[in-house]
Formats: sequence, C-alpha cells, structure tokens
Amino acid sequence: MKKRTKKVSSEDEEEVLSSDEIRARRKAERKRRILRNRLIFLGILLLIVGAIAFRVCVVAKTINVTNETPYPDEQLLAAMDEGKGTFLFSFSADKIAEKLKTVYPYVGSVEVKKHFPTTVDITFRCAEKSYAFMSDGYYVFTDSSLRVLEISKTPDNAVLTVIGADIGEYEKGKQIDSSTFIYGDFIANIQAQAERTGVGSITKVDISKKYRIAFLLNDTVTVVLGDFSDIDRKFDTLKYIVGENDMSVVATINVKDFSRGKYSLGSDIFSAEPITQEPTTAPEQNEPDTTEPSSSSEQGTSSSYDSDIEP
Repeated sequence: MKKRTKKVSSEDEEEVLSSDEIRARRKAERKRRILRNRLIFLGILLLIVGAIAFRVCVVAKTINVTNETPYPDEQLLAAMDEGKGTFLFSFSADKIAEKLKTVYPYVGSVEVKKHFPTTVDITFRCAEKSYAFMSDGYYVFTDSSLRVLEISKTPDNAVLTVIGADIGEYEKGKQIDSSTFIYGDFIANIQAQAERTGVGSITKVDISKKYRIAFLLNDTVTVVLGDFSDIDRKFDTLKYIVGENDMSVVATINVKDFSRGKYSLGSDIFSAEPITQEPTTAPEQNEPDTTEPSSSSEQGTSSSYDSDIEP
C-alpha cells in the first residue's frame, strides 16, 4: 500500500513563509521594546543618582564675606537662611537683601558670586543717608529711596535736612509711604538743578509752606523758590545772582519771580542754631503766602536783578 503525501503548492508555501516572517518580526519588536524600556529606566535612574550626587556635592563649604556695613559679619550671616551646607545655587542676592534690610537697615544691597563647586563670595553694601526728615523732635534718616535707616535726636550736617514734611508713620527698615510724603521727586529735582547750575550744595529744605518753599545753600545763603513752578528758570536766575554776590555771608536770594531775582543780607527763614520743627499749617491755595525776606532797610544791602540780565 502506497503512502500518500500531501503536495504543498507554491502559493501555500508563500503563505507559510509569510507567517513565519511576521512572527519573527513581532518577536524582534518585543525584544527591541524591552531593551528600549530598560535603557529608559536606566537613564532615569542615572539622572536621579546624578542629581542627588550633584545636590550633595555642590554645597557651600566656604563663604567669603566683604562687609561695608556697620554690622558684624556674624550677625549678618546668622540672619540669612543660607549658610554653609546650603546648595550653592540657592544663594540669591535679592532674597538675602530683602530679608536683611528689615532687620539691619544699613544693608543697602547684596552681591553674591558663586564659584563652583563649594565657594560663595558675598558682599554687603552699606546704604547711605540721603535725607533727614524732622518729625516730632527726631531726625528720621532715609536713603534715596526713602527707606528709614535711623531715628536719632542728633543731626548730621552732611545730610540734607527736610523741614515741614509730613511723612506719616515710619519704621526703621521700611520705606516712607509715597502717598503720604509727596515731595520726594521735588527734592530730587532741586538737587539735580543745583548740580546742573553749579550753585552749591543744598543742606536744608523748608517745605512747611507750599508757597514759600526755601532751601539753605552751603549752610549760609537762604534761597526762596516760592512754589513748584518754573524750577529750571529760577535756578538759572539763581546761578547768575550767586556769581555776582558774596556767598560767604548770611544772606537771602529770592527767586519766587524768576524774572526779578533779589539778593539781601540776613535771613529770617533759617537760623544758625539747629532748627526745631514747629507745627505749621499750609496756606489755602487761593491765599498764597506772600511773606518776603527782610528788606534792605532792615538787614543791609539789597540787590535786584531784572529779566533783561541774561543768566
């Protein structure tokens, strides 16, 4: 009896081969997917380990301090959140300054330089007194941003003294409320005008009367500006009068009307003694103060300057 064999056609053979290829490809794809997942997992693991190692190794071990303030290094460092052992990149100059200024007002600014991997250089800059506001018998010293640095009974002749200013409530380390004290820009402006014209140094400003604003020049000569108007022109007139007169004696220069400046000896606004603030009430807007410095008949020589004299 003959054994029958099943013949496989060429089409069936192609189908069988095609199925084998598909299975092989699927198996290879599974292997690649498993390998890829393992590599991704390994990469993530290495990143985590590297980050932990970086975080542990890159920390401040050496802190170099340059201190220009009156406070000891130890006090400033102790008040910081950052210190030795802190992650190097956690040191922020702005955050350090913000924290220290409220506790130590004379900290003006902070500079931080990081040296990889373990060294930090910190520089504490000292704030400078720009203004001394008289309030309730005290001198309230502030920097140029009106942040209160010191409250004292003792004046500082090197600092511009402001008389008659309502600065509201104040506290060391905090700024004066700009909505309460509205003369900050004006004072900065007259200082800039004094520098522009080269008339001298402004040492005191009296803003107790809004229509008779005055300042003391070089601790000797009183200058009456009047109101806030035409400041640049008033300083141009002042520049001419300063150049034509003796500025080493106590005198008054009135430039309320910039077209007719006036120089006279003596002063009835600023005295040689330390000034103590007295309560004053600003005149109504429709009734401007017309008080003039003493005339020449009362105090001596007086000179007037008309607008036809070019400053």
